[in-house]
Amino acid sequence: MDPEIDQFGGARDITVTAEAFGSLCLAVHTVIATENQVNFLALPDQPGTLALYGGGYGFSSLREADWLRDCRVLYWGDLDTHGFRILDQLRAAHPHVESVLMDERTLLAHRDAWGKEESPSRAALARLTAAEAALYESLGNSTYGSNIRLEQELISWRWALRELGA
Repeated sequence: MDPEIDQFGGARDITVTAEAFGSLCLAVHTVIATENQVNFLALPDQPGTLALYGGGYGFSSLREADWLRDCRVLYWGDLDTHGFRILDQLRAAHPHVESVLMDERTLLAHRDAWGKEESPSRAALARLTAAEAALYESLGNSTYGSNIRLEQELISWRWALRELGA
């Protein structure tokens, strides 16, 4: 997202191995990880910020990226039980990861965009904050309706940009 990152030779979108990613030394202070390619590609330029696309559970390769410990790492996943499982998985390697746009206020504000989660997770997740755990439980227990989910690409872009501080 930061067009001034010169290690990429001007490229805006690259694919690297886990080993190569782990060895990067970038002048960034914020990393935004997203599981949706449309959102990844649409994120606006922000100085000092790098966007990562994981495609669902594809973030396991971040485990060896020690340099992420020195960055603010935001995770924007689907508002469903699997989005929270991915967040929990990310925190296994990087406990300081913050969720963004994965809260009850965002869920309820986008009721018209809700869909059905085909196979909700019932896993015990130990690395969620109290608010995240409560929402994960509510989604799993059908508090808002049967198997409710909000895919991240269906969140109002104006809402998303405001919450991301972009």
